[in-house]
Amino acid sequence: MRSPFFIVVKSSGIFPIDATLDYVIVRHMFRGGSIVGAVFVFRDKKVKDGLMIEMVVWELDAPLSGSSHSFKYRLFCGNLEAGTSLVRYDNERGKGDHRHVADEEQSYWFTSLEVLFADFEKDVREALKK
Repeated sequence: MRSPFFIVVKSSGIFPIDATLDYVIVRHMFRGGSIVGAVFVFRDKKVKDGLMIEMVVWELDAPLSGSSHSFKYRLFCGNLEAGTSLVRYDNERGKGDHRHVADEEQSYWFTSLEVLFADFEKDVREALKK
């Protein structure tokens, strides 16, 4: 049985959820779409100056093949005008956890959602410096 799960996301410079909030606790049920038996945990999407940052997380009944945890996620940062992806983190059945930075794909060692978000933010900041 799935245990209750709540995610706490700290507002920061690159992913401001609301300037008046220090922390946001989110839990939504996933309704519709292609992930059956999943609880929709978190979604945040920001678009500014042609740059889009989107983070989506679900909790599954069981880990995907290739992953040791019960989360399905996709984190994306890209340039909408150029149609390019700068940074992507995701896990998919069989492939497991991995990240894409520019055109390079690397495996990723998932430890927690908090670390995942921090690593993604770090890579996004690095990509935006280039």
